[in-house]
Amino acid sequence: MGICDNSAALREKGLEAVTEPSRPPKTPPTPEEVDAIRTAKANGESVRSIAERFGKHRSTVWRYTKGIR
Repeated sequence: MGICDNSAALREKGLEAVTEPSRPPKTPPTPEEVDAIRTAKANGESVRSIAERFGKHRSTVWRYTKGIR
């Protein structure tokens, strides 16, 4: 029995493959974004506001700004 053999049974239960993910793909920041993120952090902007502005996760911003106060 293959992966797709139960597709009719899964549809009956309301389960189907996700064709459009609900969140954007995780892409690393470009070198220009990294520079802008570091500059913003050096200017005193919070990690949270930087993350929201660039559409990145807080941990991503933190990773690129470690040691910048």
